[in-house]
Amino acid sequence: MRTILTASAGLAVATCLAVACSSSDTPPAAAPPAAGDAGPGSDSGIATPGDAAADAPAPTKDLPCLGDGAPMVLAKNLPYAKVKIGAPPNQVEGDFLVDYGTTATFVDLAAFPIPPKSTGCDPSKTGQTCTFDAFDFFGPWGSVQLVTSDYAGIPGPPRQAGILGTDFTSAVAITLDYPRAKIRRALKEQMCPDAALVLSGFAAVSTLGFFSNDANKLKGLSDVVAGAPFGVKVPNVPTIDVRIAGTASVAQLDTGFADTFVPYSVNVNEPLLTAMQAKNPGSITRSPGKDLALTTCVVGVQETVEAYDLAPGKAAEILGADGTVVRRYNTAVVFVKKPPAAAKVCGGIGTWTAPAAQIGASFFAEAGVTVLDPLTSRVWISKDQ
Repeated sequence: MRTILTASAGLAVATCLAVACSSSDTPPAAAPPAAGDAGPGSDSGIATPGDAAADAPAPTKDLPCLGDGAPMVLAKNLPYAKVKIGAPPNQVEGDFLVDYGTTATFVDLAAFPIPPKSTGCDPSKTGQTCTFDAFDFFGPWGSVQLVTSDYAGIPGPPRQAGILGTDFTSAVAITLDYPRAKIRRALKEQMCPDAALVLSGFAAVSTLGFFSNDANKLKGLSDVVAGAPFGVKVPNVPTIDVRIAGTASVAQLDTGFADTFVPYSVNVNEPLLTAMQAKNPGSITRSPGKDLALTTCVVGVQETVEAYDLAPGKAAEILGADGTVVRRYNTAVVFVKKPPAAAKVCGGIGTWTAPAAQIGASFFAEAGVTVLDPLTSRVWISKDQ
């Protein structure tokens, strides 16, 4: 999900410009290209002033086993990769937000001087599922279906041409390297052995049941939403174990959640708030001055999220697969999502009946390098030093 935070009179306003889709209605993507195929274009990465990535130390090793690399543009801690659409001579290239909180891939055809040829839709409208005869992200993927959208209102640079969702990124291991402004892609046969990652300072965090290259391995939606239909799966979004102010939960990793207005924002749903107040009373305190108003996927409908500060000595913690603390954030701010009835159709953790949280771009930028590996349902995060 791509979120822009801006100040306004009264509440701060957060504009959500893309909404995560259910994995059940995601257009199928082609098989990933083979190792060694041509990657995206060669524009240099841009670290926007104020990005946490500018201060994050680079790891000591740039591991070749993380696969092919390409420049990654950074804007407000949001990662963008070059994607090519269409076949020559009508091929176009644009900057796509690499958004692990969105399960479908979108394209803004107005971002290109001459839009690529599409079939099966009305390309002049948004919300259309269009077929394109070629798609290139670290090599060709063949014919794909993308959903049309409009990102002209998102401040640049870069001019956002689309969103790259987990319908593509759940097929390969992707490394987001913020200090080097680089994105990397590894296939199963390329991926680093665990020992190499551990020696380089990474720790494994499990996404089992929530993020996989095999949709059959995803949990049923009823595990997190009481009464959900049988056979419907959870969205294919990396979801990890965390501890917020002493209360255990799971949290979605959303690289498209721009939390630069309030860095280290942790969105939580009402079930998690209830659990926090019951199990650890006094672990968080209301901070009305930080409340935000979010736009939703429903035009004209806003959602107010209430802010809470962590009590002294409390933190937001990312937990490794072995249960140990991988990273700790003492200055995190908790926001409680209470979507209005009209916005329930937008989905997300606010509609879950199970306790859940969501963390955004500043966490990735601060961590420096993150490897998202759906092939083994794990995320490798650099450990606190």
